[in-house]
Amino acid sequence: MNLVSDVNSNQRGDESSYSRKLIQRELGWTGVDVSLLGLGGVGIIQEGQDDDVCFEIINEAIDLGINFIDTSPGYKKSEWRVGQVMASRRAEVFLTTKVDRRDYDGIMAHVENSLKVLHTDQLDLLMVHHVSESDDVKAMGEPDGVFSTLSKLKEEGVTRFIGMTGHPQYPKVTEAVGMYDWDAFMCFINPSVYAEEALETQIPLARSKKMGLIGMKAFGGCWKARLIGEDPGQASAPDLLRYALTMPFDRPIDVVIPGVWNLRHLRENVAVAANFEPLAEDMCRALEKWIRGFEKSADWERGEVPED
Repeated sequence: MNLVSDVNSNQRGDESSYSRKLIQRELGWTGVDVSLLGLGGVGIIQEGQDDDVCFEIINEAIDLGINFIDTSPGYKKSEWRVGQVMASRRAEVFLTTKVDRRDYDGIMAHVENSLKVLHTDQLDLLMVHHVSESDDVKAMGEPDGVFSTLSKLKEEGVTRFIGMTGHPQYPKVTEAVGMYDWDAFMCFINPSVYAEEALETQIPLARSKKMGLIGMKAFGGCWKARLIGEDPGQASAPDLLRYALTMPFDRPIDVVIPGVWNLRHLRENVAVAANFEPLAEDMCRALEKWIRGFEKSADWERGEVPED
């Protein structure tokens, strides 16, 4: 199919082509500029067996111009590993972590531990992790609810900004975006059918409320990057990343945070971002048509860890 070969015609970024500084975009209306490519705290940072390799990847990401690092206390050793690097490089990074709890005491315990583990006395962004159908969205605004508690921590200077994350298939994600004035929202950004609700409803709603947008699942998930490949319904990693960095057309996502499994992945992602040019709209639509035409499952849960 000629259309598919055209969409997949870009070669992988040359790992040596880092001469151009990473573009920075303002995170919503926060007044803070972040690199358009960030580093996700999953992948090897979460699952890797060798701490020193993980430290090397985090340090190299910063050296290559990435200033946005995302993690979570729920990501196994990820938060601790990021913290080991932050002990000497905190000033170079816009640092984000999350809370899984929804109650005041649980949130405070999470945050107290995260500050210690991350070697910082202030977070840049603290997010409610994985809003889903189990959440009582209205309760978030109660005095001891998660939105109220995070707002209090922001007022006290424990975090500069607050936000939420969520997978687009849950209606309560849209409800929570619309009900509260978060500073940032982490959402799906890829050409699959499962990202449509984010692209068509949640992202425009968040933008209308001046929220920063953080893109996840650019490759279809970190453990199982189901969208990367040469089979029908798959595309190259550079094209998927360029799509994520291009969308939406009226105002692209602020930062995309793919996880990586080795230094090669990191360097290839940085090369694409360092030489970034938006995909044309017709190419984005062709990529969406190609990916969505062959999707067989809505399973976005954890898959197999890649071998390389």
